[in-house]
Amino acid sequence: MLMRMASGASNSIIYLWASTQSTLAKLLKYIREYITYKKIEICTFTRLIVN
Repeated sequence: MLMRMASGASNSIIYLWASTQSTLAKLLKYIREYITYKKIEICTFTRLIVN
């Protein structure tokens, strides 16, 4: 009984960890894309000012 509970707990921890990992990966990807987009926007903006 105790072993089954322990394995169930470890399975849920692994599942939580995996879902957290994927969420973090998505978040990092989104942040990276956002930063890249902002960089392009800033470059275009400065180019407009310079020209």
